[in-house]
Amino acid sequence: MAAPAASQCTEQRGESRQAGEGAIWLVLPDIGATAGSSEVCGRLMDHSANGFRVEHTFAGLSCGQTVRCRFDDSSPRTARVVWTRIHGERVESGFFVLP
Repeated sequence: MAAPAASQCTEQRGESRQAGEGAIWLVLPDIGATAGSSEVCGRLMDHSANGFRVEHTFAGLSCGQTVRCRFDDSSPRTARVVWTRIHGERVESGFFVLP
């Protein structure tokens, strides 16, 4: 059976997304031998009630990884990486905000 054409694919998101703007900082726990964390600055692309998408330059994020995130004017939240796409030097990641 042939795969459906791209135009036949339906939107599978359960929540509507709104355009985002501004900087977001992702605080990643160090996995190496030294204690501490690393911070990656990215650009908020869009968001929903329970998730958001960020453009950044760190290709080391993996699905299931938990990060702390901080927007310009909000308190830090914890989120889980749902997916990451790498397009050359440009990286996009989708996150689910944890309660």
